[in-house]
Amino acid sequence: MGGIDVNLSQIDLNSLFVLKHLLEEKHVSNTAMALNMSQSAVSRTLQKMRVFFNDELLVR
Repeated sequence: MGGIDVNLSQIDLNSLFVLKHLLEEKHVSNTAMALNMSQSAVSRTLQKMRVFFNDELLVR
């Protein structure tokens, strides 16, 4: 059975927190506002999570 091979000891918990909000809000700008972050910081976090999970995660 195939699956995602993720080493959870290497994941940044702050990035997971941002990803959780992104998945709920479905918008970088809304997530940035809710978390009092810049849109570019949220975008960088999303890019890191895409690389980590080897998945696009959110697409337009």
